[in-house]
Amino acid sequence: MESLKALHIIFNSVYDAIFIHDRDGRIYDLNNMALELFGISREEALNLRLAPDLSSPESSLEDFRLIWESVLAGEPQLFEWKARRPHLDECFDVEIFLHMVSLNEKETVLATVRDITARKESERALHKSKAELLVNHEKLKMLHQQMEKKSLEIEAAYAELKTSQATILQQEKMASIGQLAAGVAHEINNPMGFISSNLGTLAKYLERLMEFMAVASAAVTRMQDSAEAKEVETARARLKIDYICTDAGELIRESLDGAERVKKIVQDLKGFSRVDETEAKPANINDCLESTLNIVWNELKYKATVRKELGDLPLVVCNPGQLNQVFMNMLVNAAHSIEKQGEITLKSWCQDDIVCISISDTGCGIPPEVKRRIFEPFFTTKEVGKGTGLGLAITYDIIKKHQGEIVVDSEVGKGTTFTIKIPLSAGEQKAA
Repeated sequence: MESLKALHIIFNSVYDAIFIHDRDGRIYDLNNMALELFGISREEALNLRLAPDLSSPESSLEDFRLIWESVLAGEPQLFEWKARRPHLDECFDVEIFLHMVSLNEKETVLATVRDITARKESERALHKSKAELLVNHEKLKMLHQQMEKKSLEIEAAYAELKTSQATILQQEKMASIGQLAAGVAHEINNPMGFISSNLGTLAKYLERLMEFMAVASAAVTRMQDSAEAKEVETARARLKIDYICTDAGELIRESLDGAERVKKIVQDLKGFSRVDETEAKPANINDCLESTLNIVWNELKYKATVRKELGDLPLVVCNPGQLNQVFMNMLVNAAHSIEKQGEITLKSWCQDDIVCISISDTGCGIPPEVKRRIFEPFFTTKEVGKGTGLGLAITYDIIKKHQGEIVVDSEVGKGTTFTIKIPLSAGEQKAA
């Protein structure tokens, strides 16, 4: 009796609610915690069932039936369930452990029920916190990506600004050089005008002198063997008058040719001085190549033989001054790539309303790792003080502004070819 009394005290003192069922699921005994947890009296509880009497309407009776059958088959079950307090019509979360026991030689099902409402609320709060954390993490990730994108945009804008500033400085420099060239050309034009005029007049005077010399020579010949005739012939031979008459004509012709060349250089300087023009106009690319070649000839003549294969080209709407700058950069770079003596080839042709220009050299070539960077602003392989790294960057920018493209083909030790392609209406597209 004492042991049963002790057992009964323990039964009613445990923290969990305990129900004792028969095999049909009816409650025939329960402890005090069960009465307190569900808010029912012992009389009300007897002959009730956990399901459906003490279960939430949302709970599946079919699921409970399958669990019960497993327990009757000797398989204990631990599961979570939604319970209900009948008088309050209040549902709450519980954890139920069902297993078969033998009491007084009678098979019974013992149900241990624990209120896990606080735990479930903590779990739900934890899940909510995790969900919020994930959402915040995604937001932070997106914000980080946006910041990275913005940072890249700022870096790109800064690089573009830096390039633009360098380009503007270079263009201002070229414009200043152009203004200086225009001034020099103007100053040269004046004396060259009267030099050419005087040479032309001198050529006419020489013709008259030659005519007079012919008449005088005939008169001397008629004097035959007189002392005066011999004296004239002696003086004529001593002073090399025949050679002077012949050579004077050659000297005047060469001087006129030189004056014409100076005139051509002055015209090219005037064309080159318009590098800062913004208005597009029709131009012959071959003329641009010829005038630029004339300007940089002093840079090329000691290092390379220039071969020209210029095709018939239609007029291109463009900025000739800027294209002159492109061709000058290309030709000077080609000369610099040749160590001793080589060849530079200029080609031009038209293909599908696109004018193509190629400038090839037999220089040292460009290594692949350098080739990838040649159009980057301020990148140069030249020694400090010998290159700004802006020539090809400005060249690339000018070609892009003309809606064109530039392609580089190079092999180390064999040479490099730059191919430029410009649409016939490049300037019109730029203006639009």
